[in-house]
Formats: sequence, C-alpha cells, structure tokens
Amino acid sequence: MLASRCNVAILREAPVPYPAGHREKVRKKIIDSARRLFNRWGFENISIGQIMADAGLTHGGFYSYFGSKSDL
Repeated sequence: MLASRCNVAILREAPVPYPAGHREKVRKKIIDSARRLFNRWGFENISIGQIMADAGLTHGGFYSYFGSKSDL
C-alpha cells in the first residue's frame, strides 16, 4: 500500500522546467538543420520531418517553434 501512495505522490509533482536558454538552443538546431538541408537539396525537396530528424527531434515539436515550413 505504501508503494502505491508514493507513486501517486510522484505523479502529482510539478514538472521540472527546462534550463534557461533551452528553447533558443532547440530553435537554433532546427534552423541549422533546415539551412543545411535546404542548401543541399532545395526548399521544395525537404520535409519538416526530414529537418526535425536531422536535428534529432520529433516532427510534432516543430510546430511549437514555427507555424509552417515557410515560417521557418
């Protein structure tokens, strides 16, 4: 019983925030990846998924930084 109460307490803790500057570092990784891929293959030939994979990030995370590939 004690173990289950401890697990519930862990779930209720506030998430640990990212360190200062994290968002800007991730945004720069996306931009650097896009620049490299666009220069090599062209804007029309590269997808958001390819940009994010090259940056080591998930596809869905792109939209918290940019509204579209054109916005990038």
